Amino acid sequence: MLILFIWTFPLNLLFLLWRRRTVSGHINVTVWAPGDRTFTEPVPVWTEVQRRDVFARVAELERLVAAGRGRAGR
Repeated sequence: MLILFIWTFPLNLLFLLWRRRTVSGHINVTVWAPGDRTFTEPVPVWTEVQRRDVFARVAELERLVAAGRGRAGR
């Protein structure tokens, strides 16, 4: 019995140290429009890849809006 304990105890500690980081929940994307109007959409994410993809898409939209405002000001 003691030998079994000696082998399983370190193995269990190893499994406790080897935990995977989990990502789950919603990212709220908010858009402000003229006239004090706001639109908020919760975007569900379940993995780190989805989270990075949502932030990349939002950054691309912000870049496009800033470019459009720059052209409108000329």
